[in-house]
Amino acid sequence: MLENNEQEAKSGSVPAAEGLQSKLTMVLHRLTKFSEESLKCYDELKQNYEIAHDDYKRVGPNAQLA
Repeated sequence: MLENNEQEAKSGSVPAAEGLQSKLTMVLHRLTKFSEESLKCYDELKQNYEIAHDDYKRVGPNAQLA
């Protein structure tokens, strides 16, 4: 087992694994940011839809646009 660790260290597998972990962490961070922004957009869209829906119910389909 110790020999495998020594071979990995010599061959560069450990630094490569650390680099991979770093890149995966960065990707997950970006995905988290994207999901947060997507949720904000969804909430805003939902709020605008509800406002428009309420206005439509209040004035009806035959109302004149200003």
